[in-house]
Amino acid sequence: MSNNYNTSTTGINLECNIIYDWDLARSNWEENFNSTDDSYTWLYTNCGNITEDSYDREDCEWVVIRGYSQGDRAEILVPKELREIWGIKDSEDLINESLKAKFTHLFYDYPYSVTLEINGEMWYSESLDGRYEGYDKDIVIKEILEDFKDSKLDMKVLEEELVGLVPDEPKYIDN
Repeated sequence: MSNNYNTSTTGINLECNIIYDWDLARSNWEENFNSTDDSYTWLYTNCGNITEDSYDREDCEWVVIRGYSQGDRAEILVPKELREIWGIKDSEDLINESLKAKFTHLFYDYPYSVTLEINGEMWYSESLDGRYEGYDKDIVIKEILEDFKDSKLDMKVLEEELVGLVPDEPKYIDN
């Protein structure tokens, strides 16, 4: 967490907190997977929209993902009924690279979370909060400025303050 309370000469008091959020990662994971009796196999629940009772292993597609360390591996059962939920035609591949990337994020990565306090008002970035893709300070600043473009704040001053406050790399926070 960083702030400019002692150095602000601009009239904008900022506090910036950007972290890799273990609690959010755990919550996202728990909302999407149920365990099986095999320690490497998981049932994808699509945020709880698919119950374990509706799984028929014969009517599922398998996704195998690997983490970043030797031995990191998960096999995920994905029910074909997701085709209808997601609007995928039978001829299309349900298991594509974006789904594998999503599962890899949910299993092995931390999302980052952005919180700003500007002149006493809290702000959470809808576009940035919980993002798993790589952290980039410049993109974070750009998205924050985009969210405030219609405010009464001086954008040039806000950008200058953010450049000094937004960290080059978020901290890891876990409980």
